[in-house]
Amino acid sequence: MSASPLVEPTRLTNYQRSSDELEALVIYSVMAWGREASRAQRAVSVLLDHCPAGASPFDRIRAALAAGTLRAAIESTRIGDYAKRTRALVRAVEHDPRTVDVDTLSSCVGLKSARLVILHSRADASCAVLDRHVLAYLRDLGYHVPERDTPRNPRRYATLERYVLAECQRQGRHPAELDLTTWLDRAASTRLGSA
Repeated sequence: MSASPLVEPTRLTNYQRSSDELEALVIYSVMAWGREASRAQRAVSVLLDHCPAGASPFDRIRAALAAGTLRAAIESTRIGDYAKRTRALVRAVEHDPRTVDVDTLSSCVGLKSARLVILHSRADASCAVLDRHVLAYLRDLGYHVPERDTPRNPRRYATLERYVLAECQRQGRHPAELDLTTWLDRAASTRLGSA
């Protein structure tokens, strides 16, 4: 792979991504589960370096799957949760990240990760990435948010997502801006932060 990373966590919002960058963002969203952003960023590069040659990041994942080496390539990242990440990537590469809807992508990579991809790659996106930083932000604004981590229940996620979108509208901010600035502000005290 190239020397420069395909995903820059501190500059996540990019509505002009190349196809390769968008596919790498999907892979990053899976590698970021419970990990520091910088570690997830490195994991994308390591994973793709351990996959067979392919025209794009998804092609490399598909080639590793066909060769029976995808799990080993994911293990080479030393990021953990290998079976779960393998299942997510196998499902994710079946879809075009430019056109997949949030519900379909959520069924592949999870509620938060799907929204991360869509929010930071589509200017017209109206969704929220509910990571621990955004949940703390809502608490600071006075919302009742007992969760410390992303809710797994889709109904609860939708409720909290509505809170974030209402705040964005009230403040005149795009949800991607609120997400990235909240993460950067709150993660500043902890190296590069956890996704």
